Amino acid sequence: MSSSGELKSLVDPYICAASVFSRMCYVLEMVCMFTSDHNDNNSYRVLNAWKLNLPRCWNSPTFNLEALLYNCRFFWRYNPPVPKLACESNQLVCNDFDPSMDKYWAQRFRLFSRFDSGIQVDCDSLFSATPEVIAAHQAKRIYRVFTPSTKGSYTVLDIFCGTGSNAIQFALRGFRVIAIESDPIRISMASNNAEIYGVRHLIEFVCEDYFTWAWKQIQSIFVSQSGVTNNLGYTAALMSPPWGGPSYLDHESFNLSSIEFQNSNTNLWCALYLALVLTNGNVALFLPRNTNIADFLEISIKCIREIKMDSLNIEFELNLINFKSKALTVYFGALANANRRTTNTKSDHSDESDYLS
Repeated sequence: MSSSGELKSLVDPYICAASVFSRMCYVLEMVCMFTSDHNDNNSYRVLNAWKLNLPRCWNSPTFNLEALLYNCRFFWRYNPPVPKLACESNQLVCNDFDPSMDKYWAQRFRLFSRFDSGIQVDCDSLFSATPEVIAAHQAKRIYRVFTPSTKGSYTVLDIFCGTGSNAIQFALRGFRVIAIESDPIRISMASNNAEIYGVRHLIEFVCEDYFTWAWKQIQSIFVSQSGVTNNLGYTAALMSPPWGGPSYLDHESFNLSSIEFQNSNTNLWCALYLALVLTNGNVALFLPRNTNIADFLEISIKCIREIKMDSLNIEFELNLINFKSKALTVYFGALANANRRTTNTKSDHSDESDYLS
């Protein structure tokens, strides 16, 4: 349902669109997709009447959006079965928390539903790991685009994998995963966590600086001086760059330029450029919910100019948990607008235990 298309005939379209949209989201527990629409003069404004907990920077009355609700068959309530495993109590590297970490510790089962089965995390992971319901949703979206016929037939990159929340969900969908992380302790934790979910054999953990690894992969494309190329076979990538800790919430808008990496000579554009080249443009970028999406105008121009792309599809998806916005996922290439283009939903109605077993 498009607010800018089907609601034009209503007497007061702004209020009606907001009311219908918010109530449907509440009932269906939907994840919403927003696409910037600067060419449509009839696009509706985001109003305070909306009942969704949207980021503050998205509530500007002058910020034009086209809001789309996908068919509800694409959305699901995530209630994974938790097996009873015989193991020792969960292990946490940092046990002496600052009191400010209490709220993150209280949400640990949102990060891993099997947390008490021996999951290992560090303090940073408590606020930086992708919540399991969102990681599962991201994996499911990519699965619907490529749908591996056999386990490991497609390879997905998990860039800055941390303690493995995204890598595990990709592997549960049958993808072969290359998980890249420069911290050897987190690599060890992620490997342990993958064992608990039974998918360690589908994940290759790479303990290396992402930029160094990616450049080596790109250089290996050229197998001869004649310019013959070798298909690397990377289907898609999920990138969750460092947000800089919980302090990002102190600002009304999160600017992409504030993302910093260990190597001071790199930035988000460089990281995204490498991922787009390695995957032929199929990248999902996981960002704070208050990200200033206007920054992507410059990124889209760079993609078209420097990667020599004819066009670039970008989709902004606001991820909600219990009706509250938690993060923003930006999809590029074939991953963008996948819900509207995909008609094969064979796996969407199945019980989640079919891939969590």
